[in-house]
Amino acid sequence: MFFSRSMFHLMILMAFASLIAFAAVACGGAAEPEVIEKEVIVTKEVEVEVVKEVIVEKEVIVVAEAATVPLLSKARDNGLSVGFVQENPFGYINDKGECTGTDIEVTREAARRMGIEDILCVHIAWEGMLPATLSGRVDMIPVGMPSDAAKCEVLLFTDPYQTMGIAALVKAGNPKNIHSYEDFVDSDLILAGSLGALELIIAREDYGVPEERALGFGEQSQAVEAVKTGRADAALYTTNFVARYVLEQGDGPLGQAEPFVSPQYFNAGHMFRHEDAQFVAQWNDILYDMKVDGTIKRIFDDFEMAPESLLGTEVSSEQCCDDSIGMNYGCLPD
Repeated sequence: MFFSRSMFHLMILMAFASLIAFAAVACGGAAEPEVIEKEVIVTKEVEVEVVKEVIVEKEVIVVAEAATVPLLSKARDNGLSVGFVQENPFGYINDKGECTGTDIEVTREAARRMGIEDILCVHIAWEGMLPATLSGRVDMIPVGMPSDAAKCEVLLFTDPYQTMGIAALVKAGNPKNIHSYEDFVDSDLILAGSLGALELIIAREDYGVPEERALGFGEQSQAVEAVKTGRADAALYTTNFVARYVLEQGDGPLGQAEPFVSPQYFNAGHMFRHEDAQFVAQWNDILYDMKVDGTIKRIFDDFEMAPESLLGTEVSSEQCCDDSIGMNYGCLPD
């Protein structure tokens, strides 16, 4: 005899009720757990079918929750979120309240060529850049993040398009005679930098400058202020940042230490999550085209960036991620 599933379930419930009644009479209390197990055995054939359906439904739900919208589609619909630190000329909010800078404008143009209308700037402290990208708080970091083998393990870098060394921002006239990292080793000189930035890591790890004399700040402006007030003797940042600051300051209290021996050179591009590899491949092709057609150079010229900081097409992310090349953080032969 054929029974529908609903009729079969009704029969099971009736049988279950009878079992409970019997157990209650026999034992004078609640049904034992074994009674439920017997019910499962009785309904084995139907339950197997039901369980299969439930499993399928759960699998569909899990896949739907785990599936991610491709970055290109997401960015075209909702804009591309980019993280930045307030660092002129790379990325900053200008006097009009607009997000701009060399890296921001390169990103904006690359996005436009991929059919993305909006970029959404998210201000992040330097030490929060990597976590923000990995967690999905932002889609990418365009601003001055040098690629090296360690970062390549967790992030996906484009080919770099700019290079820069390290410079020291000091009191005008350089009264402490600062010209290299070596000057901070066996002395009472104090340097400042951004928390998590390589300039500060180099001082502490490569040169052994103790933390109390290698101060970390969340913003460049705080490190600069430390030099102005005498709390630090120098702020160490990229040559482009230091040169731009001195130029815009005019006849002010700070100057660039010249010469200053840079132990590292940074080649910087844009960084993404590894899961966005398909998007990054297209983005990288566009950056290549922007190098060849002169777009990146024009953007650099608009911000009066030194022409020698602009890289051509000869440097790749593979070089920057390869420890065997002797990178010097520049991905180029020494």
